Amino acid sequence: RMEMELWEVHQQLIQAEKMKVVGSLAMGVAHEVRNPLSTILYGINYLSENVQTNDKNYPKVLEDITEAAQRSNDIITDLLDFSSLSKVRKKKINTEGLLEKSLKFTKHEIEKSQIQIKRIFSDDLPQINIDEAKVLQVVVNLILNAIRSMDKGGALTIRTKCLTDDSLKKVVIDFEDEGCGIAEDKLSQIFDPFFTTHRNKGGVGLGLSVSKNIMEIHDAQIDISNRPNGGVRARLIFEGS
Repeated sequence: RMEMELWEVHQQLIQAEKMKVVGSLAMGVAHEVRNPLSTILYGINYLSENVQTNDKNYPKVLEDITEAAQRSNDIITDLLDFSSLSKVRKKKINTEGLLEKSLKFTKHEIEKSQIQIKRIFSDDLPQINIDEAKVLQVVVNLILNAIRSMDKGGALTIRTKCLTDDSLKKVVIDFEDEGCGIAEDKLSQIFDPFFTTHRNKGGVGLGLSVSKNIMEIHDAQIDISNRPNGGVRARLIFEGS
């Protein structure tokens, strides 16, 4: 047993060092790319406002360039989020309010994908002491992942409950989708930086890695597993306050 514990500690140290290196690299790349990208976005805006042409393809070309540039900017934002998670501003937050805010932010994607949201919220939840903006990022990412996994529609059940462990109250939030699930041989990789099963849908592979880091700096847990009857369950566990 001691050998197993030593091996686990060794693996954690290796992972921490890998994350540190990747984080530094991500920050450097992001800053180098963002400056020329800002020039491109400014140029697109200038062309759309000041250049007149009879070419019927011109507006569509500008729209495509803008979309690609914005997508690149989103990737850079993900990289910067990944590399700068040390600053945490915690305050006591109502869990249900946090979830409703997340659903508001993802309303467009939910309606577009015709996903049904099922809320099963507990009435006796204590507040959680968190950096709301960072945890909001985690919740939104889990909702978007669930939506992407349900190409043909379906339901996303968001369930909350309070557990008591050695007199310590814990808040549990489950996100249960009806999608295709995750291949068993891929489950161990889902928190690795740049790993994604949604590459063809614009996934970069930093969402879950960033989410795991955010949960760890809150001394909280994130677990993702396949459900017995299909789909995925993502679980967040926080200490109640």
